[in-house]
Amino acid sequence: MKITFKVNYYTHWGEVVYVTGNVPELGNGDIEKAVPMYFVPNEEWSLEIEMTMAAAKKLEYNYLLKNEDTGKFTREWGDVRCVKEIVTGVKELLL
Repeated sequence: MKITFKVNYYTHWGEVVYVTGNVPELGNGDIEKAVPMYFVPNEEWSLEIEMTMAAAKKLEYNYLLKNEDTGKFTREWGDVRCVKEIVTGVKELLL
């Protein structure tokens, strides 16, 4: 199944938005293995990954901001985000 992460976030030069999560495709929660998102015009960041339906049903994730100059990650505020329910037969999920 295709999972698409999208987030609107204004960054400064040298900052990149990443996603980390509890699945191997997102680094198994290891910040050093987080996946960078791609910048899209209008301050939107996007990332598409493939994973099994079983993994997607248990997905927990966070957005991170990385300063490319210092290598420092800043985790977003709030609780871990999670997928609450996926309808059977769905092949794409937009988060």
